[in-house]
Amino acid sequence: MRIQKTLLAASIAAAVSGVSGVAHAGALGAANEIFIGGATAPQNFAREDLMIRVCDGAVGDTKVYVDEIEVMPSAVAGGDILEQGDHFVVRCTTKTTFGSALDGVDLAVYKFNGGSATGVAPVADPVGASAGDKTYLDADPAACASAGFFPIGTTGDSYELLECDTAATPSLLKVQNPDAGISDVEPSLFVDSLALSFGVEPRGVAAKPTQPFANQGNLVVVPGPGLIFGTAVTLPMYDELQDSQFAAGLLTGCTGIATRADRDRAECMPSLPAALVKSVFAGQVTSWAGIAPYGLPMSTASVTGIAGGGNDVAICKRTNGSGTHAQFSVEFLGTNCGGGAMLEQNDGLAFNPAGFVGVFANSGSSDMNDCLDALGNGAGFDGDFDGLPPENFAGTGDSTVVPGSGLPAIAIPGDPLGRSYNQTTSAFAMGYNSTENNTSLSFDYRFIKINGVAPTIENAVTGEYTDVYYLSYQHRVAGGQADLQTGGIRTSAATAAQIAVADAYFDVYNNVAAAAISKVNEGFEVDPDGVAGSGDEWQGGFVTPTAGAAMAYTVGVPETAFARQNAGGEADSCQSLSFVK
Repeated sequence: MRIQKTLLAASIAAAVSGVSGVAHAGALGAANEIFIGGATAPQNFAREDLMIRVCDGAVGDTKVYVDEIEVMPSAVAGGDILEQGDHFVVRCTTKTTFGSALDGVDLAVYKFNGGSATGVAPVADPVGASAGDKTYLDADPAACASAGFFPIGTTGDSYELLECDTAATPSLLKVQNPDAGISDVEPSLFVDSLALSFGVEPRGVAAKPTQPFANQGNLVVVPGPGLIFGTAVTLPMYDELQDSQFAAGLLTGCTGIATRADRDRAECMPSLPAALVKSVFAGQVTSWAGIAPYGLPMSTASVTGIAGGGNDVAICKRTNGSGTHAQFSVEFLGTNCGGGAMLEQNDGLAFNPAGFVGVFANSGSSDMNDCLDALGNGAGFDGDFDGLPPENFAGTGDSTVVPGSGLPAIAIPGDPLGRSYNQTTSAFAMGYNSTENNTSLSFDYRFIKINGVAPTIENAVTGEYTDVYYLSYQHRVAGGQADLQTGGIRTSAATAAQIAVADAYFDVYNNVAAAAISKVNEGFEVDPDGVAGSGDEWQGGFVTPTAGAAMAYTVGVPETAFARQNAGGEADSCQSLSFVK
């Protein structure tokens, strides 16, 4: 059920549009604050879209605060895009072109990248949410270090990037009821095994109560653009698959793989059958021995394995409540759509006595990057814990620890395999992520083709690549207006002026234009050889469902004729891609 948004009367909006509101307890002291929980897959898109469409970058005061810089953005427009940890805050003066209460105001937007379901259930029912599912970065300029200034898309404007060390200053993280959320798929999917915090948390992470989505009738729900997701494999597995498939002549259009740049071209991506991907994540593959995609045997001699054998199967998955986990489960397993479910073991230990499946669970997309990277190079991933072992952990660790050469030489307590955290652990491992991740190719994993089709925007627009799911934007209302609740950062009740700004903001937030998508997509280009315009570039990112769109891709036009809709034209991820209604 959806409820329709009732706008404030124009007279009220006009009366308050010039009012800055009152300062809150937030360390930034912004006149207007909005708190958004949810999906990590489109976290980069959400940040870039906000700066491009809402912030007046020309004013020169746009600042982006993050808890951790995973990948430093390029100082040149169109280069590598910023990748951060679990939090960002964008503070800026807004543009003056909206013709609403949003014009020219001091705004801070806080985003918690806790997984899609944190942008669903805690928004509908913030009282019933656990503290860990509604924690936000209270960015304090005095506790955050500047990393420099970087371009806002290709607009010619720039922002200052500041990193806030939450490990050194835990008080920067505060519990705050969210105002809105963004999820990779529609709210109704986040029930049963896809519900927030369903199942076992990663080893060392405190258990959280399961919070399935329950329709309270208080959300405005608006479908968003489609996000292209991809199946990922560690670099040793990628190269092994690629070597055999290239030699067998299966990589059409790939003229050679002599260099790393050659290997990372879209046409040279190796492929796996969708049926094999399903079998791996359903736990049916307990050893790589005897697994021969397209009849081509694999050699695992380049990796150590997990239990001491290179044929050990490793999986990097997202924790339940993740929209990336939900869409992948729907795409390959039919979860909540009449099908099965993914493996629920989240501790990286033995799954099946007949073989070995190490399942490593990850809270966010950045953690998925780290998990796959660790299994690709053997260096390990500490799960974001400040101290190991996790049974005595400190800080805010949220993912399964991957043993590796870069971790302390401490025995893993209770490990039936007798491992040390310092044990080099590389593997043929599989995972999944949105294609706005690893565009810099700095992590030791790569996306692959599925059934011979690469996860590019071109293939998504034409309908050839099907792992495309549509974002959902939701915000809570009361009496037809934004319901802005208090918490650890917004400590005083919102004023009428602040509610008007929030309403005007959500009008913009809920309606992403194709032109904005195209501009954001520029930051998701993969350039294997690093030479602009050399012809090896490919792009993932976002598409916009548009009735009557051309069924061929035109560079810079992300419109697609296909979407996932039911007979009434509403978002329905259980439906196959079909013409936009």
